[in-house]
Amino acid sequence: MVLLSIKKVIKFESTKVDWSNYTTDIDTISFINNDKANEPEYGSVDVSVHVLEGALKGVKELYIVGEVPELGKLIQFKHVEDENYIVRIKFDVIFQNGFENSVSFFLSESVLVLGLSTKIEGLNLQQQVLDLLVRHVIPTKYDIVMQLASPCLLMLPNDNQDKKNSFFLGKSDNDKAKLNDLIHLVKIHLGDLPSSFKGNNIKNNLSFYLNVNWELDGFNFCVYNYDDHEFGVEAVDFFSFDDQIVLDIPRIDHSLLSEFSYEESYQYEMLYETFYHVIIKDYAFQSYNKFLGYPEPIQNCVAYEAERITNNRDYSKNIVLDAVDWMLLLQVDSDCKWFDFFEELGGGTIYFMIKKEDYMKSDFDKIQVVIQNT
Repeated sequence: MVLLSIKKVIKFESTKVDWSNYTTDIDTISFINNDKANEPEYGSVDVSVHVLEGALKGVKELYIVGEVPELGKLIQFKHVEDENYIVRIKFDVIFQNGFENSVSFFLSESVLVLGLSTKIEGLNLQQQVLDLLVRHVIPTKYDIVMQLASPCLLMLPNDNQDKKNSFFLGKSDNDKAKLNDLIHLVKIHLGDLPSSFKGNNIKNNLSFYLNVNWELDGFNFCVYNYDDHEFGVEAVDFFSFDDQIVLDIPRIDHSLLSEFSYEESYQYEMLYETFYHVIIKDYAFQSYNKFLGYPEPIQNCVAYEAERITNNRDYSKNIVLDAVDWMLLLQVDSDCKWFDFFEELGGGTIYFMIKKEDYMKSDFDKIQVVIQNT
């Protein structure tokens, strides 16, 4: 792992794309900067860099730190003096508006570049990446950001019906849920997860229910925490998922970060987007659900909405003060595989929110569901 600071862009080498005789395996197209439109090119760039921390040896991938992080490959590097090097970065992207014109838009003096030699798996390694980025991107908020970092469980739908303890859908034996026409969304067996995911005295299983007809009044959602012998959710008409535990941080529009200045917000956005792409780049274009961590809002802060809806409050800045008490329990993507019944809700994302103190007490009677649509 290495963090670089760009001193100077030295040279661009580009190849024009002839669509009538296109033979390379690059299939990603970028439309950055339209000052030189419709001149598709790909290529590499030589830059002078200073090593801030780490070493270039073994590094394969280079992330250009920014609000829209670009990913390049380290082709070669040459030591100049002290901690200064010349590196060649190749981008496996076709820049529709010209290579030099586009790359100059995000690659310039003082821009940071994160270099990685291996896939960032495991919370310890992810913590190291976050630590490195925070210290150089937004050092004034180091303590706050690192304290907010929290593990979450990504649930990635697959086409299997493996007999696992956790799964989507299934047939519930819960009489109250049946009586109110609630659909069982997911069962999570907490015994398969690290202790950091559990509140005090929490039982083995969590089951999430929702009324997809979504009436304004009535029993529309619930969460049950139960042991295996109490009642069950049968593995009938169910679908399993792959799970991945990753380190999560909140988006800049979360109420937890409301005191950040304009400059700090800009810095944090660069941090968040870079860290997000590094950690979940393999899942970024998949539809996934999430247990714990932080909500990924479509509109405004989900914690703010949970506080506003629960207490029937008018929109105001004061809500932010109380919104920080709410946390994400479950995030469900309505476009997720097997959830076609969400068409009745108009798509979007469903968030099961709970107050932190209630989660630590394993009290799931005060859940609030928030739905946001594009």
